[in-house]
Amino acid sequence: MELPIVNQQIKKIIDSQFNGSVRKFSIEIGINPYQKINRLFLVDKRTGKYPRPSIEILTQVSNRFDISIEKLQTGLDDLKKDDYEVKFNMTSDFIQYLKEKDAKIEELIRENSRLETELRLSKKTDVRQEDNAEVADVG
Repeated sequence: MELPIVNQQIKKIIDSQFNGSVRKFSIEIGINPYQKINRLFLVDKRTGKYPRPSIEILTQVSNRFDISIEKLQTGLDDLKKDDYEVKFNMTSDFIQYLKEKDAKIEELIRENSRLETELRLSKKTDVRQEDNAEVADVG
């Protein structure tokens, strides 16, 4: 599996400016812990894909090295070249990213609802047990 272009662009900066030191790069752009950067170059075992850099990472790299986020994402120096296709691909990737995040949020909402229900049932059970204990003490 090939490293995504945006990850390749970040790797080029790390290699050329920091002699391959992810830790020094991370310190330079203010992203801690450095593992947030390091994971961009490792396949995620859960998804089988390379993770995409967060907006925070892209913004920090863009600001610090005066490189547009578009150039980071595409690797192109001249966005006029196949501009429509590049923007379409970036938009498609971003939409896919948002869909994945939405799915995760939905999953967390379901999990939260399930846990709230369990908590309510647990509280009802505790109250019933206390009531039964009081009745037994009276009897």
